[in-house]
Parts: sequence; structure tokens; C-alpha cells
Amino acid sequence: MRFEMGGKAVTDAPDRNPERESPEPGRDKHPIIQNFEFAPRSIDSTGAIRERHFAWACFYQHPLKGRMSLLQQAQFFTTVNDLEHLPMLGLPEIAFAGRSNAGKSTAINTLCHQKRLAFASKTPGRTQHINFFAVGTHPEDETLPAAFLVDLPGYGYANVARSAKKHWEELLARYIRQRGALTGLVLIMDARRPMTDLDCALIEWFAPTAKPIHVLLTKSDKLNRSEASAALKSTSGALSTYGAQHTSQLFSSLRRVGVEAAQARILELLGISEGNNEVVASQKKAPTQGE
Repeated sequence: MRFEMGGKAVTDAPDRNPERESPEPGRDKHPIIQNFEFAPRSIDSTGAIRERHFAWACFYQHPLKGRMSLLQQAQFFTTVNDLEHLPMLGLPEIAFAGRSNAGKSTAINTLCHQKRLAFASKTPGRTQHINFFAVGTHPEDETLPAAFLVDLPGYGYANVARSAKKHWEELLARYIRQRGALTGLVLIMDARRPMTDLDCALIEWFAPTAKPIHVLLTKSDKLNRSEASAALKSTSGALSTYGAQHTSQLFSSLRRVGVEAAQARILELLGISEGNNEVVASQKKAPTQGE
């Protein structure tokens, strides 16, 4: 089955796009990220945002009291457009995939309590990169993040060049089936139109890995209670035919439905838990073989 891709792929503010702006010549970079050309955000002790290269040991600790998800500390890490430039750190990754206009970028921002961590292009199909966001601090090496959230290009948008479609079809297929660090997939579906042919095609591509899929049925606020319940039931039933390890839930960024449940499931799939805003890894670095 041909898998059309493109659409609501993620870019970020201009300072985060390596194609638009490179770091200043001679500027020092942390050794872990010395091969990546970007200027991520960090936050100093006063809370002021500074644009600079930084060590992952300087992760911002939110000053507010009370419990919050580790996903709220997510930071932009890098953008790549081919598999040869993927980070090779052996850290667990969760990938986000979904049809264009299904609300993937909004869902990521809601889960991370940030407005522009994932930034959708105004022209679907034009921006086609894989974006990595770092989460937490590794318990055995404070210079590393604990894991990555990976934002894949949206699919299903037809108004892109045939050569671009072919490139991203091959890229997505290779990434989701061969990436050893990938521990699971978060699949974004519009609750009003779940399990489309393209969604099923992606699931079938991913199925041979035997890794879990968690479906977020976004925009559930646009359905009444009975419609939402029916959408969840039909999606869960369809997913079960691919394996018992797959799960689904209702989600709404507008009404904040299912946010905490989704955060907990994502951290579970990454193999990390949180207590007092500190990461406790239940697994060491993922093996790099096959990446």
C-alpha cells in the first residue's frame, strides 16, 4: 500500500531551524551535541530565557511547588531529515505520528505544557523533518537526557511532490521498523475519523516490531458522550487485532481530557517513572544495534 506523507510536520521558531540559521562560528558546543547545528533554549537561575548551547546537566527545574510531569521539562534537541543524522546516544525514544490536521503538534504541546515546543507549518506538506525533544536527566550520566520524544512528519497530505512523498515514505518506514532505540509509538487520530486506511497502513508497518502503540483520539470534545464512547470502543477493538500490547484513549487539548493518563502512559513506554520531579530509570540505555 502506498503511504502518502507530508502535511503537518513540525518546525520550531526560527532560532531552532538549522536550515535557516547556524550557530555563530567558533561558538563552543557541548560534546554530546557537537555534531548538531542548533541553538536550543535554556533557562537560567532567574528564569530568563537565554538562547545558547548548553549541557543537559542544566535542565530547568520548575519553581512551582507540587507534582508535575517530566514531560513539562521537554527541550528541543535537534532536527534531522535523513536517518544518517539521527542521534546515536542509545536513549529510549517515543515517536509521535499521525495524519495531517489530526492535532499532533497541539497534542505534543499540551502534554508538555508548552505553547510552541512543536510548531506546525502553516503550509501542510512543506516542512518534512524529524524533530527530537529531550526529556529529563539520565540517572547515570547527568550530561544526557533520560529519553527523547520524536515528532515525525504528518502524513496523508497529497499536495507535495512525488519525489518528496517517496523519500518520506521510505524514511518513515525505515525509522519505525529499524530504529532500535524506539520503544513505542503514539499514534494521533481524530476521534471523529479514527482508523483511516493510512492509519491502518502505518500500524501494519509497525506491527512486525511487536512494540506497543498508544492511540490518542484527539478532538474528543467535538463528540458527545455516546459518540466518544463509540469511537473509543471501535478503535480499541480494531487495535486488538494487531496485538494486545496496544492501547487507546480519548484526548482533548481544549478541555484537557486524558492529559495525565497520556503522560503516564508515555513515561511508562519510555521506561522511566517520576517522583518529586526526578527521573528514576527502569532501564538503562537502549541498545544501539540496528539503529
